[in-house]
Amino acid sequence: MQLKIFTPLLACILACSPKSESSSRSDSASTSGQPAAQASVSVSAASSSCDSHIVGTYSDLKTSSATGDFGGIQVDIQCSDGVYRASVIVAEGAPADPAPATAEVHDTTVRLVFPPDSPLSGMERFDGVVTRGRLVGRFANDVHADLPKRH
Repeated sequence: MQLKIFTPLLACILACSPKSESSSRSDSASTSGQPAAQASVSVSAASSSCDSHIVGTYSDLKTSSATGDFGGIQVDIQCSDGVYRASVIVAEGAPADPAPATAEVHDTTVRLVFPPDSPLSGMERFDGVVTRGRLVGRFANDVHADLPKRH
């Protein structure tokens, strides 16, 4: 008796649900305990594209001919599946290891935020814009940057 009720209900659910890719992923995610709305939002955000005008390495790193010191700033912005990430080098006298940062990109504006445990956490964040092949902006500690894109 229960099978007779379940079969038409299942047929109605399958017939009424959209057949899009995000819907099918949303349905499979909802069976894993996540609400379907959250899964579809994640899928649509992940399926967005990366802007090739933003992605790349922006740098003014150089070695002083007088002292041999290494200095400058480098921002490397990468994107995978619509998610931007960055690594930043700030060098004063010697090369430094890159510090990861979360990257928020909207059109041509870029915001980088450093985690609290980052060696660059004192700089807090960077707000800038990509224009004419350059990343121009400033860090929260008032350090300005005008970085050409390296090819």
